Amino acid sequence: MSDLQLESIEPWAPHPTAAPLTERSGDTLAIAANGTRTCIGGWQIAYSGVEAGKIYEIVAQSQFQDVDTARDVLRCEAYWGHLDRDSGRRGEVLSWDYLLPEWNGDTVQFSRRLTAPEDAEHLTVRYTFRWSVVGSSEWQLPRVIATDVGESYKPVKICVATGRREDRDRRFESIQDNVDLYLPLCQEICEKEKPDLIVLPEIALQYGIKGSPLELAVPVPGPEAEPFSDVARDYGVYVLLGVIERDGDAVHNTAVLFAPDGGVDG
Repeated sequence: MSDLQLESIEPWAPHPTAAPLTERSGDTLAIAANGTRTCIGGWQIAYSGVEAGKIYEIVAQSQFQDVDTARDVLRCEAYWGHLDRDSGRRGEVLSWDYLLPEWNGDTVQFSRRLTAPEDAEHLTVRYTFRWSVVGSSEWQLPRVIATDVGESYKPVKICVATGRREDRDRRFESIQDNVDLYLPLCQEICEKEKPDLIVLPEIALQYGIKGSPLELAVPVPGPEAEPFSDVARDYGVYVLLGVIERDGDAVHNTAVLFAPDGGVDG
């Protein structure tokens, strides 16, 4: 169902070797893992007839099964313009936005109300399945409806904890050195600023420590990251922590999000 003209429905992937398994049956678009951790791709649905300045409500639904950490694996984006199906590049795109998920068991609904930018004539909605060795998902064609009502969100207060150069007056030798630097900063921010979200730097746990990623990687959740999980729970905030993560035989440059209950939320 759409107020726009459907132009095309095509699978996409950044590289043929990364492409997930895709299959179409009418308006149902299936995406499944290809058995590798580098799996990424899915479907993209292109529309024409966009009117610049008009608000469009975009809603997409997916049902999934056997997916590792679905919040990381499934995502949906809206691009104002055309996309290259074979490279994953954005091509002639004016701007783009994530659609926001609402999770309910083994289903998820992505939605946003977005204003078409100046000079916009086309919209592409992209479905993505990524990084899971197993699992599958089935998506329905998106609903794109013109509306007069825009988005209304409560402001979110975000604080960034980076530390100061003088705080690193010596070579850090262990993860605990970084914990000792960033943990008090997080606690101070919570007490003084009352944020909704604290953002820590990329690979904050291992930054500045001598060693290879294989040597420095740690599991998440795990004891090394637990102090930041405790901050999230104790102060009722979200904490985004950069970490070199060990995941079985793989190593990832990960940003782990701790929820206000202390659990991993993404």
